[in-house]
Amino acid sequence: MPDLLQSLARPVLIPASWLYGAVTRVRNLLYDRKFLSTSTALLPVISIGNLTVGGTGKSPVAQLVAQIFLESGFTPVILSRGYGGMELGPHLVTGAESVSTVGDEALMHHHHFRGAVPVVISRRRASGAKFIAEQKLGNVIILDDGFQHRALNRDLNCVVFDVSLSSLKEQLETACLLPLGRFREDPQRALKRADAIILTRRWDGRERARGVEALPSIENIPQIEIELAPAGVKDLVSGEALPLMSLKGQAVRIFSTIASTSGFERMLYGLGAQVTDRVLLGDHAEVTKDIWDRFANSGSALTVMTEKDAVKVTSFISPNFRGVVLQLAGQFSNQESIDNFQSLVALRLQKRISVQCDAQTRIQ
Repeated sequence: MPDLLQSLARPVLIPASWLYGAVTRVRNLLYDRKFLSTSTALLPVISIGNLTVGGTGKSPVAQLVAQIFLESGFTPVILSRGYGGMELGPHLVTGAESVSTVGDEALMHHHHFRGAVPVVISRRRASGAKFIAEQKLGNVIILDDGFQHRALNRDLNCVVFDVSLSSLKEQLETACLLPLGRFREDPQRALKRADAIILTRRWDGRERARGVEALPSIENIPQIEIELAPAGVKDLVSGEALPLMSLKGQAVRIFSTIASTSGFERMLYGLGAQVTDRVLLGDHAEVTKDIWDRFANSGSALTVMTEKDAVKVTSFISPNFRGVVLQLAGQFSNQESIDNFQSLVALRLQKRISVQCDAQTRIQ
């Protein structure tokens, strides 16, 4: 049925996709020709973004980069749009806000680092960068989901592709723009702005052949491979840390408001869990108490969710609820990726800061 509906809608989607592409090309051309103004932050900016809608793993990648700088003695600050929240910003996230105020991703970042990495939201990212510098919140900015936000210049521009199920070559060769496809802009043109291509793979317990992809159109762009893997299990009620092996043999149900639930489910199977049910509300979906209560009362199997989901339901959970958070972490897949990252940081940021990032602890 979905294929039939897509076929019926195709005559409408094709011209809509052409129109969308024309608008994005004009917008990018206006930035390229300096008709639209840009701002340069007082602090160095590393942008982590993507070219498609849906989950590519850019948030875990942003957290990995922030963690590396944190462990290297710097004070990174994550700058987010605050998608889904009402707060326009600039605003420093404290953790006391609701998802409806600052958005799920900003709140997730804050709880992930337990306040060790400041998180600022701002619809106008240039204003957010200025706020960070004026408030002396840190000395390097990690711009989460910033590839299309060209009003703020960046020192290192990274674009993320999820290659768990399809290669980068396949994605570029079959790319279609919204609403016909998943791409936000023409990838061949967009990649000319990229300093690095980050290839993410979601761990599922299986070994795969790895290696950078030699494509003529991107041969001069360094590629960095990062695996997104389970890092821990946390009880949803008590916050107690549990071993990853605690999921082995468990019948579980998924509660999800993320884009790539299939990748999350493959991780659970890789850990030996048996998924018996799933409630998939869609990326950034709002979770009300009524929605949560209906889900919580509908089954007895152990509920598993991500950190992004957990920030939406914490205030609704009863003390006897059986649920855990599967925590994810990014890690470099090989030495070549570490070397590429270190070289890029040194090359692109050497005029702004002197960085000695020890990424060895982040290798798989």
